[in-house]
Amino acid sequence: MASWQGCDETAEEGARRLAEELRQCQADKDFVWSLWKRLQEDKPDVSQVVRMVIQRENQRAEEKASKVLEILQVKDHKIRELEQQSNAQQRELDDLERRRAAVEESISLREQLSALSTHWKESTSKTQALRHKDVETESVLVQELRKRCADLQMLLDNAQDAAKAGIEKQQQADRLQNRVDELSSQLSVQAKELAQARSGSRSGLSLGYKTRTVQPGEGKTWKKCRLCAGKVYDILASRRTF
Repeated sequence: MASWQGCDETAEEGARRLAEELRQCQADKDFVWSLWKRLQEDKPDVSQVVRMVIQRENQRAEEKASKVLEILQVKDHKIRELEQQSNAQQRELDDLERRRAAVEESISLREQLSALSTHWKESTSKTQALRHKDVETESVLVQELRKRCADLQMLLDNAQDAAKAGIEKQQQADRLQNRVDELSSQLSVQAKELAQARSGSRSGLSLGYKTRTVQPGEGKTWKKCRLCAGKVYDILASRRTF
């Protein structure tokens, strides 16, 4: 379609030029014919002929200048059209370049997104594996801690039982010690009385004290007290050793 339009424009331009040349030739013919008529007169006015020739040359020069100006204007118009076409093509090229850059950037972003997705999947898998391992480790540690707590609770119960038993034994030992102290004080009193009685029987003197005769059962009582005190000391010694 564009080739046919170009051919039509070329044909029109050729026809226009031929018509213009034909018109120019006809004008030149008419001018030469008018000059020849003037020169054929009896007294031709040469100055008039010269003025006509000069006027004709000026007219032709003006027409030529007008044609040159028209050609220049046409060329300027074509140059502007070509510049506009060039600018449009440059804009199209820039647009295509931007699209190409956008496509390349999109491809790069897709590749980066794919790499990030792969890395995220790997990280997620590692995280899940570590989490599962941590859960297992935590479960094992909890079981061990529970076992150790149970063992410690058992030891604590045993220690509390032993402490209670020790406290009871200490209380029993304290009671026995108090009993021994009481018996010791009683023995001391009876020993003093017995010593005083023996001293009074040997000297036969009263020394300001009331004479006391030793009864037949006092020796046996003294022996029983000593035996009881010995047993109490043995019991206390065995308790303390325990």
